[in-house]
Amino acid sequence: MDVVVDATAVLAFTVNKMGIKDKVAVAGSGGAPLKMFIAFSPADPKAKDYADILSAGTAALRNSGELKKLLAKYGLQDWK
Repeated sequence: MDVVVDATAVLAFTVNKMGIKDKVAVAGSGGAPLKMFIAFSPADPKAKDYADILSAGTAALRNSGELKKLLAKYGLQDWK
């Protein structure tokens, strides 16, 4: 196979899982990484609470080093 087009995160996970990282060259996305967002409906009265829980949980995982371990499992890097 000469070319595979896929999302960077999915490709990194698959290459890592298959154990072929040393056999694959990633050419890049041709531009800046795309930003992704998680949103909660403003119609839900608990939306802000959910967003706060997500932010606090992500910060706790990052501070404890668990986020790095989790991302490494999938061949990914912290986005911050």
